[in-house]
Amino acid sequence: FDPSLSLLLAGYTGYRQRVLQAVSHTSDELLRAAVPTCLTSLKERYQAADLILFDSYGILNLGAEAVAGMPQTIARLKKTGKQVRVLTNNASLNGAGIAEFLGCMGYDFHESEIVTCGHALKTYMRKFHLEGSNVFCIGPKASFQYVWEADGIPVNRPNTLGRWEEADLVVLASNGEMDEAQYQTAKQLLSNGVRTVCLNADIVAPASATRLSETMGSVALQLERECGKSIEMLGKPFPWIFDTALRPFMSLPSHKILMVGDSLFTDALGAVAAGLTAVLAPSAIPFASSDKSILEFCREAGIHPHYYVESLSALCI
Repeated sequence: FDPSLSLLLAGYTGYRQRVLQAVSHTSDELLRAAVPTCLTSLKERYQAADLILFDSYGILNLGAEAVAGMPQTIARLKKTGKQVRVLTNNASLNGAGIAEFLGCMGYDFHESEIVTCGHALKTYMRKFHLEGSNVFCIGPKASFQYVWEADGIPVNRPNTLGRWEEADLVVLASNGEMDEAQYQTAKQLLSNGVRTVCLNADIVAPASATRLSETMGSVALQLERECGKSIEMLGKPFPWIFDTALRPFMSLPSHKILMVGDSLFTDALGAVAAGLTAVLAPSAIPFASSDKSILEFCREAGIHPHYYVESLSALCI
């Protein structure tokens, strides 16, 4: 873990208040209502759920390696008839790309079982009648596909700036290939009052069991600080991605939906705010100083998942 990233981690604390403002039925009391229970196995929780949402990085995979036992666990859950979805803040790949990426690790997901923060863009643009808008997008080729699927018109292409001055909307998808010119263009558009959204709300993400990488959420927060403008976040923990994922399951009661993730400020916060049952697993992203337990940090942060596990092996059946 790079200590210089501690400043980025501090940005996550502001997500709690932003979620409270974004989700009308969520209250401070609701986020603290559960008494987190430590589980040694998720077998009973899986059995009680009809739909199980899994985070990808930190739960299914660490970088390009599968979490031990999880490919077999997913296969067993699907064999028993459970609906399983991957809920990820990765907007650098489309659903098919993520299914293929996970497939290389032994998972068997169809692209229809992948819900990304990129898919939430269509939900957002439809709500605000932004179809047909000119969009300045930062991200690789797959990110531009999300813009097209949302009926937006990209005014730039990867590695070019195009006619950015015509943009009605800025989409911050992925910073993996972002250069300084793209950043400055986004900054100018945001400063000029152009509506701006960030797909991947993660600030950092686990690249391996011990290494973190900076992601687009950190870029969005930096732009907000420099411009004094607000950017709408569409990925976890914000409601746009959850609304997108749950739309096909409107008939399911919320207590029949389980969210399993490793981030307190994205997975657990978003699930609790959405009224789902939340399970928090240990993360490569430190919850706090090494002398604090997961439970202690949950209480300090004021975000209480229903359950937590102290080892990723507890997720396996």
